[in-house]
Amino acid sequence: MFLGLDFGTTNSALARLVDDSDAVELVRFTPPPTRLLPDPKSTETFRSVMWFDPDERGPDRRPLVTTGLKAIHDYIEAAGAGRFVQSVKSHLASKTFTSTMIFNAKYTLEDMIALVVAGVRAEAAKVWGPLPGRVVAGRPVHFVRDDLEEGSATAAAADAFAEDRLRIAMAAAGFDDVVFELEPVAAAARWEQRSKRDELVLIADFGGGTTDLCLVEVGPAARKKAERDGTRQVVGTGGLGIAGDTLDRRILHNAMSPKLGWGSRYRVLGGHADVPLWLYTSLSRWHTLSFLKSRKTLNLLDEIAATADDPTAISSLRQLIDEDLSYLLHRSVERAKVDLSKHEETVLKFPEIEVEIPITRAQFNGWIKDDVQKIDDAVDAVLERAGRPKVDRVFMTGGTSMVPAVRKVFADRFGADRLEGGEELVSVAQGLALRAKQVFG
Repeated sequence: MFLGLDFGTTNSALARLVDDSDAVELVRFTPPPTRLLPDPKSTETFRSVMWFDPDERGPDRRPLVTTGLKAIHDYIEAAGAGRFVQSVKSHLASKTFTSTMIFNAKYTLEDMIALVVAGVRAEAAKVWGPLPGRVVAGRPVHFVRDDLEEGSATAAAADAFAEDRLRIAMAAAGFDDVVFELEPVAAAARWEQRSKRDELVLIADFGGGTTDLCLVEVGPAARKKAERDGTRQVVGTGGLGIAGDTLDRRILHNAMSPKLGWGSRYRVLGGHADVPLWLYTSLSRWHTLSFLKSRKTLNLLDEIAATADDPTAISSLRQLIDEDLSYLLHRSVERAKVDLSKHEETVLKFPEIEVEIPITRAQFNGWIKDDVQKIDDAVDAVLERAGRPKVDRVFMTGGTSMVPAVRKVFADRFGADRLEGGEELVSVAQGLALRAKQVFG
C-alpha cells in the first residue's frame, strides 16, 4: 500500500495505490452520528481541526480530544465550552509559537498537528485496515511566515525548520518513514495522468495558508524520466503566504468587524477613545482569539459598552468571545466567499448575533485587490527566474482557484482556454500517492 498524505491548513486528505494499480483511491471519512447530524455523509476530506473536552480526561490526565467533523459537532454541542483549535499548519515556520496551555496541559505545535494526523490515520484504518508507517507527505513551496526575501538563507532556514517540525508530528502520529514532496509537484503528477502529450505546466496550488506556484514538465516523456530517475523536472517554483484564509480575513475585517464595533468610539475621562484595535486583529487567528476569552477582556468590553457610541456592536463582540463563536463566524465568512465565486452578490449571515450583511463581488474584489496583485507578482517572479518559458497549460487547484479575481490573473496572462482545474481539494493527495509508488515501490 502506497500512501500520499495532504495535511492542509483547513482540510486534509489521504490517498493510496495498491499493488501494481495506477488507480488512486481516496479514503472516505464518515463521522459518527450526532444529534446535529444523525445521518452523516462520507467525504474525501478530513477537517484539520480539534476540540478539547473541558471535563473528560484520558488515562494520561490530559483532556480528551476529538478531530475532524466530530470535533466540529462536539464544539457546537458544547455551546462554546472546551477549546476549539484550527489552522495549526499556518504556524509551523513560527519560532515564537511553540506551545499553548489547554486546561492546564501543555501542548506543543507538533503535538496538535500529530493529533489531527493521527485522526486521519485512525479513520483510514477503519476503511483500509492497518496502514504502513511510510508515506509521502505534501509540503508547501514556502511555509506561512513573515515576509522574507525569496531564496534568502533566512527563508530557506524557516522552511527547513517548519519541515522538521512537520516530520516530528508525522512520526508521533504513526508515520515514521516520511518523504516530503512539494504540493504543487504532487498536483502535477495527478494532472500528468490526464496529459496525452509533453508540455510545460504551471501548477497554481491555493491552500488555506499558502499559494504555491510550480513550473513542471509533464507528459509521457517526463513521466518515464521520473520513473527512471526518481525525480521530476521542475523548471521553477515560488509561493507566498496569501491564500484562502487571507481572503476570508478581508471579508471579516471589511464586512463583519464594523458590526462588532471596529472603528467606533466610547467615552473616557476627558473625551472619547477608539475601541482598541487589538480586539479585532485577534479575530483572525485561533490562538490569539482564545486569549481574548479572559475575565479581564470581558470586563473591559462591559466597561466600553456602557459608554460606547454603538453598544449593540460591542455587546455582539463580547458574545462572540464569551460563547467562543469563532468557528461559526469563520464558516459564515467562508460561505460568503464561496457564494461570491458563483454570484455577483450575496448576504453574509451570522444568526448567532443576528447579523446579515449584503456584499457584492465588486466590493470583495476591492478588498482583495492588493492580495491578488501579490499573487500576480509571484507568478511574474517565477516566470522571470525560469527565463520566461512558454507555458502550455495552467492547472489550478484549491478552493481559492475558483475566485474570479484570482482566475483572471491567470486568464489574462495565459489565456482562459489554457486554464484547467478539477478535484480542487484532493488532487494533491492523489499526486502524493502516485509519488509514493515511485519512492517506495
